Amino acid sequence: MYQTLKLSDGYPGAEGRQRALYIADEFDRARGRDTAYHASHALHSLNDHVSKAQLTICVQSAEEIARSIEAATAHVLSLFTDRLERARAALALNKAEVIARRWSQDRESGDTAVGRNDLRQVLWLRNCCHNLSLLDDIEEFHSMRSRDARIGRQTERLFRLPRD
Repeated sequence: MYQTLKLSDGYPGAEGRQRALYIADEFDRARGRDTAYHASHALHSLNDHVSKAQLTICVQSAEEIARSIEAATAHVLSLFTDRLERARAALALNKAEVIARRWSQDRESGDTAVGRNDLRQVLWLRNCCHNLSLLDDIEEFHSMRSRDARIGRQTERLFRLPRD
């Protein structure tokens, strides 16, 4: 789904559109494998581009991001077993939709205490997803090492020479 647009595509907002497509694509990927990883990347990119970049996006791009967030919501919420954390994550995803829509509006209108608090909530969820992704990597590493050790022992038994 991710479409690459070059800055030389010759229309205003090409770079913002490219970044918006990337964010929407990461949320779409969060509906499959590695939910925490892709959600973390999508939320990080959204937070980063909205809070630091001077890029704006069109309303259509903002709506694409919002639709992707909505479609990924159930998958992201499934990462949380604690009811309160799940509720906080749902609120943060809602704020991410608000932020995406605000990104398509006047830059001055988004710089409020409420807007900054919305960004903090999204950052909280991004950090949770990032930590869950790290835990997945750690568990995968240990299961691979365990598998490799098992295979090594089995191979050793197969090729043991009988004693004379």
